[in-house]
Amino acid sequence: MAIKATGRDLVAAVKIGAVWGTPVACGAGDGLLILPHSVKKARENNLDDSLGLSHSKLADPDVITCEGAIPGWVRYEGLDLLIALIMGATGGAPAQIGGTAAYSQTFTFATLEDLYATLAVNLNVMVEEFPSMKVVGMKISGEVGKPIEFEFTVICDDMVEGSATNTTATMANVTFVDTGNRVLFRQGVWRLNLASAGALASPADVVTPSAFELDIQRPHAGQHGAGTTQDVVDEPSAEEVPQMTLKLTFPRLDDNTHFVAWDAGAFYKGDITFTGATIEGANDYQLLFEFPALAYQDVDDPKDQGPISNDVMFDIVGALVAPTGMAVTDPLKITSINTRTTDVLA
Repeated sequence: MAIKATGRDLVAAVKIGAVWGTPVACGAGDGLLILPHSVKKARENNLDDSLGLSHSKLADPDVITCEGAIPGWVRYEGLDLLIALIMGATGGAPAQIGGTAAYSQTFTFATLEDLYATLAVNLNVMVEEFPSMKVVGMKISGEVGKPIEFEFTVICDDMVEGSATNTTATMANVTFVDTGNRVLFRQGVWRLNLASAGALASPADVVTPSAFELDIQRPHAGQHGAGTTQDVVDEPSAEEVPQMTLKLTFPRLDDNTHFVAWDAGAFYKGDITFTGATIEGANDYQLLFEFPALAYQDVDDPKDQGPISNDVMFDIVGALVAPTGMAVTDPLKITSINTRTTDVLA
């Protein structure tokens, strides 16, 4: 029977890289469960349009661009590397909790210099290998009743078909750390209060949105002709400050609290905690996002025939000093609790 390429059989994997443009072989534990992605290689032709020719006889290839987005469902385990690649740093080796199988890892803001990975996608009939991939954007979003989604924006140097590093044979070694434990909207707790107020507390500071979107964009660009191969980009470097927002949608407009705070130029602080199944003992899977300084960007109450909602958009910025109850001044800190025992950036 002939081998066929079908999306249902597609296997993707990501592994930390060491030299830009040089692929590494993916294997056990490197599997990444994704939805249909848009990472694509593009290369135009330079047609010969010389005067005197009735038609072009030459089509010389231009430089290569390779970028796109990788979507999927957020899981408590298996996204640690991609999160580290967009945040920039980890807290080192994960900390074991109480001698159990649960480990805590932190992800903090730092430069993305020298941080990239190899992406390999096995289509059975061939492997599409992206030797070096830099993560430059992350969206985490969800709505009531649904699983939480991710979308990572990436810039790659190239897409190679027929690589000797990641082949259909080597990709047979790829395994997934976890194929369960999706993060669900109903598992989340959102808290907000004034940055100058006391530590966030439950239930006093708990808010109940029906949808949210966390959007982290770290604009980077690579240059053609700057690396060892002219046709592909060198490692992308930062172009602008990060652009980060948090949007909360509340199903009913209950009062004018957010409008008043917006007009006053108030800063808030907040956190989002997702708690999943038990790992061992009293320790559960967890994913925590901490925001020490949230500045109102926009507040809206879209008019409709029925209930009027309240949309709140914050710019995520850093704090001059850590607010009460948080040991964070960077715009965002992420903490995960799962069973990963090693530093994904080591």
